[in-house]
Amino acid sequence: MKLIKIALLVFFTVLSYTNSAQSQTYYQGSFEEIKGEAHLKGRPFVMAFGAPWCEPCKRMEYEVFESPTIQSMLDKYFLYYKVNAEAEFNLTAVMNEVKVYPTLIFFDAEGKEKSRLTGYSDVNVVLRELLKHKPKVPNSTFTQFR
Repeated sequence: MKLIKIALLVFFTVLSYTNSAQSQTYYQGSFEEIKGEAHLKGRPFVMAFGAPWCEPCKRMEYEVFESPTIQSMLDKYFLYYKVNAEAEFNLTAVMNEVKVYPTLIFFDAEGKEKSRLTGYSDVNVVLRELLKHKPKVPNSTFTQFR
């Protein structure tokens, strides 16, 4: 019986590790592709630079980006890209000069940097920054009733 409990514990530990590893998917494209998509959709975007080994990055992923409030804001008003800063050297070192993980960079829909947060930031700090860059009227058209 004890052996079965240990086997089940190991199984569920491995399963939870596999699921968390799958949520750590990184953007693989170029900055020009991001800018093009943002321009086409008329939405500002956020790039989150981190690394798979970075503990503050993992903490932000679970405490901040899985928050329903943050997810709702990102889904409704922004495009969000998570970048493995160690694999995307051309994005990190040349264009953005990212030296600290995690770093969040906020861009307008034209690809101009508006602000950045470096190091761990909690939900309230990230939410305040998202609200600052949220479009005034999100992708809507005016009707005769306005």
